[in-house]
Amino acid sequence: MDSSNDKDNIEAYSKLLEELKFEFSLIFQKCNMTGEAHNQLHNFLVPVKNIFKSLSSSELVKCQDSYDKLNTHLKEYKKYFKTII
Repeated sequence: MDSSNDKDNIEAYSKLLEELKFEFSLIFQKCNMTGEAHNQLHNFLVPVKNIFKSLSSSELVKCQDSYDKLNTHLKEYKKYFKTII
């Protein structure tokens, strides 16, 4: 989303969803993780895929709610993976 005005624009959610699905598919295509890291990646991404379903709604309120849920979930990334510096 380019601006806060986009949150009130149903077409912006459609565009966002298209971009997210493309990036989502790249994650799976390029995944070279194994073992527990691979399992955690799937644990992290499954809820994202489920959020996509409601993000594609024709109802603005559902899209807004899904967008908020997606942002909340993305902030939980550190629960699944360690940041190595």
